[in-house]
Amino acid sequence: ARSEDLGCAAAPPDAGAGVAAGAAERARAAEAEEAEWEALHEQAARRIHDCTRLINGASPESIGRIMQDELAATMRLEWEEVQWAYDGQQDMCGLYSKLKTAVPDLRVQVKRIEMEADFKARICFHFSGTQAEPIVPMFPVGERFNLFMISTTGFDRSLRLQSDSLHISFEGTLGWQPSIFQWLLESANELASKESGCRMLQRAVDAGQDRERLALAERFRGRVWDASASHTANFVLQKCVIGLPPSALGFVVEAFQGRAAEAAAHPIQSRMIERLLEYFPAEELDGIIGELTSQASALSRNRFGNFALQRVLEHGTAAQRRALIEALRQDAVELAQHYAASNVLRSALIHGSPGDQYVLIGALTADPVVARGLEKHRTASFVMREVKALRRSAAMAEAAGSGLQRVSL
Repeated sequence: ARSEDLGCAAAPPDAGAGVAAGAAERARAAEAEEAEWEALHEQAARRIHDCTRLINGASPESIGRIMQDELAATMRLEWEEVQWAYDGQQDMCGLYSKLKTAVPDLRVQVKRIEMEADFKARICFHFSGTQAEPIVPMFPVGERFNLFMISTTGFDRSLRLQSDSLHISFEGTLGWQPSIFQWLLESANELASKESGCRMLQRAVDAGQDRERLALAERFRGRVWDASASHTANFVLQKCVIGLPPSALGFVVEAFQGRAAEAAAHPIQSRMIERLLEYFPAEELDGIIGELTSQASALSRNRFGNFALQRVLEHGTAAQRRALIEALRQDAVELAQHYAASNVLRSALIHGSPGDQYVLIGALTADPVVARGLEKHRTASFVMREVKALRRSAAMAEAAGSGLQRVSL
């Protein structure tokens, strides 16, 4: 039907060309801006080193005045891990003065600069000094500290500092000095409840040795169930499961015993069930897998629980897979037609033993009329493709075997 027949205004004949021209113009502008920034990379790097020298050499009284020319009027600094947020040139000059007063011997070193797009640079700094007054919470007053920080710094077109986003880096041994580690332990639960703190704890787990990782994981003992339901803390727990030996995390498994099916159907806790199934020996999860199997029909239909069952089929023992497939067999025809459960059946056909596959195929094809209906169903047809593929493979193997027998005779 013509657009006017449907009561719609016809688009001007050149509308499409105008949209394309606008997109091309924006692309050219973006390319020009990127080329402009690339030409300024060297100057920007020098500006970073110059600012560092100014900070190191200035007094508390003079640093604000000295740094003012280096800052854009809209300069903003954020260090979410310690809840720092400073807006504007005046605010920032006050922060520099406060830092130099609290840490009179403050020294800043640029360790590495990586230029990024959009007038930004990623800088690794090393800070050292002795706090005369408390300003950085993880370091005691009167003791010399060392701290690696990653700064994502933004510039305006005059190469004045426009934005700065900071986070702690755990590079090398200095990243794990006792005061930082102790602060992480003491603050772990609070940090895990916030996005910035959660990201920092994940970096700490990635960078630490087993001793540090285990100490951090232990902070969640008795809190695993609640933490696993947190939209932030669950990521820290997942990192611990991935990075630590299962023998050290028995308390994590215990938290889900008797509640595994409930967790598997939860939009957040289900992730922990999946990680346990992926990284723990299946024999040690027999109780949890038994709980999931007992609720197989309901979980396979659940938008989150179906993934837990797929992990059982991928990583479980032969006996655990067999028990789950037997539970699925009873409702196989209905499950094949379900958008989520059909994926569980396909996984069962892929990962099951030949005997398990035979049982499941039998349930799906016992009634030829039902089987033909499944082959035409928009969801079940994907399951039936797996059935056909397995049958073809079996027929080819049988034919090959018969041929070898004839040759040998």
